[in-house]
Amino acid sequence: MTKLGRLFRVGLAVAVVVVLVSAVNSLGGTRDPAAHRHHRHEVSIAPEPAPPEELPAAGSFVHTRVLDSGVLDVDQWVRTRQPARTVTLQADPIFGSGGPPVATFVRVAADGQVVKAPGAVGIEPQTVDLGEGARLVHVSYLLSGVVVRAGPAAEHPVAVMTSLGLDYTPRTGPLHERVSGPVDQLLCWPRAATAAVARPCGHQQDDDWRVMLTSGQRDTQVAARLAPR
Repeated sequence: MTKLGRLFRVGLAVAVVVVLVSAVNSLGGTRDPAAHRHHRHEVSIAPEPAPPEELPAAGSFVHTRVLDSGVLDVDQWVRTRQPARTVTLQADPIFGSGGPPVATFVRVAADGQVVKAPGAVGIEPQTVDLGEGARLVHVSYLLSGVVVRAGPAAEHPVAVMTSLGLDYTPRTGPLHERVSGPVDQLLCWPRAATAAVARPCGHQQDDDWRVMLTSGQRDTQVAARLAPR
């Protein structure tokens, strides 16, 4: 190989590395580097955090952080009375300027142990095997492609979903959700309906918005209306 050819190959390799690093930084670089989990690191080696106090004895808790880039940094927790053997993850379809929605850097832990998970989740359902079963499941990921505007003149962009759909058996108990970031209202509507029937929901507590859905309201879509920029 000529010297010029070797230089070309080295230059190409450097360019690829720069592109990959830039992509990772754009997704996870705004994450607090002091936090235990950081999306710049391999998801399989990040230490598993303790479950939050907001997680019910049986039910779910979601904490969504809206980053400046419009990407959502999401932690979902599930606790069940009977062991769940699988969880199924799926993004709802989005019609408009935001999509397609996709979760990347997906990490799943069952009873504190990381299990094999898909690298990305979109609108096609992905089922994760939990082995012998688990009563405590933690799923984390970055969710992009979910922020839309109702029209060119719309003042408020909307994150039309704040987390992936997470299905498991037995699926019981309430869902608590907390959304952090530039949010000025949460919106809720039944998943079987359209966003046209969305109504304000939840309440503001300190700098976050919170909503609690009962077991019978679990098939509710939660969206976040973002503050204008």
